[in-house]
Amino acid sequence: MMNEIQARREKRILRYGSPLFNFKNTALAPGEVEVFEFGERARVTQKYLPFNFLSITNNSTVNIEINFEDKVKKTVPAGVIMSFESIWFRRVSIKNLDTSNTANQNTIEITVQRLPVKEDISRMPPELPVIQKIKLLLFGG
Repeated sequence: MMNEIQARREKRILRYGSPLFNFKNTALAPGEVEVFEFGERARVTQKYLPFNFLSITNNSTVNIEINFEDKVKKTVPAGVIMSFESIWFRRVSIKNLDTSNTANQNTIEITVQRLPVKEDISRMPPELPVIQKIKLLLFGG
């Protein structure tokens, strides 16, 4: 019975995606890193992992680096909003790149979501078989 429920949930998530989940930073001293393990931070996010969309709002006065599971790193300047799609992740970290200033608590907001698969599939090469696209999306490639 549980497998049927899980299968229906997974199908619904693939078709409709997940709700948006918001997280804010703790104070980050110069050079300090904060890790966001989404499955551990909020239990409700576990059933939607991995995510494939992230928006970060850096309202702090320092530049930060966002790291997607040690695969992709991007710099987010102070006062900037950036969005990332099609990077599958369960964990990200942010690092204060400033050498003298602290990023105050709650000045960096991260919003994550699992987008519907149909949107990701539309960005893939059309000659790729659908089943292969779904495997790539679910398990990476």
